[in-house]
Amino acid sequence: MDIYYLTILNKRLIHHVKLYIEKINDRTPINYTAFQDACNKVGISTSLFRDIFSVSRDGKLKKGQYDVKIKDSDLFDKYFSRYLHESRDLKVTAALHGNSKTKKINGAVLNFKHCLTDHHGISICFLNNETTFIPSNKSLLIVENLNNFINPNGTITGLPNEFNNFNTVWGSGIDIASEQYTNFLSNYENIYCFFDYDLGGFKAYTSLYSKLSNTNISFYLSPKLTEYLELFGNPISEKQYLELLKYRNNSGLEKVIEIILSVKSSSNSPLFLEQETLQYYLESQHGK
Repeated sequence: MDIYYLTILNKRLIHHVKLYIEKINDRTPINYTAFQDACNKVGISTSLFRDIFSVSRDGKLKKGQYDVKIKDSDLFDKYFSRYLHESRDLKVTAALHGNSKTKKINGAVLNFKHCLTDHHGISICFLNNETTFIPSNKSLLIVENLNNFINPNGTITGLPNEFNNFNTVWGSGIDIASEQYTNFLSNYENIYCFFDYDLGGFKAYTSLYSKLSNTNISFYLSPKLTEYLELFGNPISEKQYLELLKYRNNSGLEKVIEIILSVKSSSNSPLFLEQETLQYYLESQHGK
């Protein structure tokens, strides 16, 4: 069994153990054999289980239901008290119960530069969708991929010079469209999306567009997109083509989609383009 399924199984076991412990504390009958099995799987042996709990059954109980009581409080506290502790932070509670991965953190970190060519940026911390950080510009450039974010000298060759004056953040793919950042992004009057020319980039753009109704959001269209697609584009599958058509009439994507559909591979397939290719200085290589 691979690590993914082991992790999922462990999450379920911890959740089940917690539910059984809550019922025992509430004096609610439970399926003790299922509880014992769950305990065995998280490291509580059968003999230890019997030392901690007493089990009895009233004839009035439903089939399979038993009264389980705590027999040894010290042993119970040692092995099970963790499931009784709660925190206002759900991630902390999950960690107390033995697996922090069962809950998502209610915070995030955004990598930020005051302008694209800054050699160093800062980390903006978010908690419950909020931050106290104040933008230093009314316009924001979102760079999807880390390679372009940390290599401004290469990236700037494919972008208008005025973009250098904008606040810049690393979008980290679709992450930038998370609810954590919506309130912060709404502070900007203009947002320019420098994303991949593919389904991932279009999805992130349309998600931001739908959430930020009072912000002017643009998908950056490189003037050299046709040439770069012809040189470095990747053929797309039939499934990707059908998904692409769904974005055809989205506001701000019409021209980009038109160009993508107009440039074909040798197999007559449309092409997608990763934004890293715009770091390649086309003019210097081909004398144009």
